[in-house]
Amino acid sequence: MKDYAKWMADSVIARKTDLTSYWAYEFGLTLDGIAEVGNKLKIPSILNILKSVWILL
Repeated sequence: MKDYAKWMADSVIARKTDLTSYWAYEFGLTLDGIAEVGNKLKIPSILNILKSVWILL
């Protein structure tokens, strides 16, 4: 399960490089899911990306 969650988060990050150009419910929900994976699994790469995204919002 953990490997699948990390794989999905990495996949979304790789495909959706522009999640902050405008607000949309789908983007917020996506970022929330990625944040949960990053926080629960303590994955530094995901946490660093989230820090940069939250600064932009």
